[in-house]
Amino acid sequence: MIKNGVLRLKKHKNIRFLINRLFFSFCLILSTGFLACKSAPETFPVEAMDLLDLESEFYISIPNKADPDLIKYFLKKNINNLNEESINLVSERINTIYCGILHEKKSYKIQAAINESIPANFASRKIKKIKDINKIQYEIDSNIYDSYNYNGLELSLPGNNLALAGRNINEMLQRYDSIHSTGFGQTVWEDEEIYEFLKSPVNEIRFYSNKADYFLSILIGHQLNLHLKSFKGEFKIDPNYKSQYIVDIDLEFQNEKFMRASRSLLALTFGLTGSDIEIIDSNKLSISNIQLKKELLYKLLIL
Repeated sequence: MIKNGVLRLKKHKNIRFLINRLFFSFCLILSTGFLACKSAPETFPVEAMDLLDLESEFYISIPNKADPDLIKYFLKKNINNLNEESINLVSERINTIYCGILHEKKSYKIQAAINESIPANFASRKIKKIKDINKIQYEIDSNIYDSYNYNGLELSLPGNNLALAGRNINEMLQRYDSIHSTGFGQTVWEDEEIYEFLKSPVNEIRFYSNKADYFLSILIGHQLNLHLKSFKGEFKIDPNYKSQYIVDIDLEFQNEKFMRASRSLLALTFGLTGSDIEIIDSNKLSISNIQLKKELLYKLLIL
């Protein structure tokens, strides 16, 4: 009996031990499950175009498909320490470059937001190898963002397959943080049509300017004063001559008088026929089939 009693007591102790372990395990599973099910803070997608400010006077969106050589040129001229192999690797991972260009005295200041799929570890290794690079950290609503300054060019990789370069990186990161965490903070474009036009290029380079006379003169290589309010258009590589673009431009003039006075001048400047110039409104002209050398655009995109 005693033996059986002891054995019976041990059984009770073992059962109690097992029950305690089961209870503990059950609590652990519940707590772990509760913690696992606790959702992470909601985040929102960020559009590259929303990170550009409204201070620029010329905007351009460059999809890789439209001109891969232009993407390589942009990288080569603006990031000195990239060799040819790295340029090819990085350029293949860039989807679209969105740029805003501001003209100040005799120089240009560029702000760029880039959709990319560059592996983070590759980018980090390349950045660390650059000599004389200065690391900057921005704290925005308790989030830390790294930025790097090299020879006056600032670059940041905040996430969401985005890279930022050029002027006012701090303000771009503030917009990024606000949009990513709250869904608000986008740059508000007065003209939604222009915003959508620039945001969604596919096989063409799209551009818009509200300092139209100056930037049109830069693009076409001729000094003109047409009294323009704005212009927008598209570049496509000429299928017959890969070293030049075919350009279509819509021009908005300050009034109808300036539009009519400029029509024949533009036809003469570009060597166009009447069918290539169309009046689309009382103060607007649409011009198609302009042939331009690539170099005119390339020179504009050096940071």
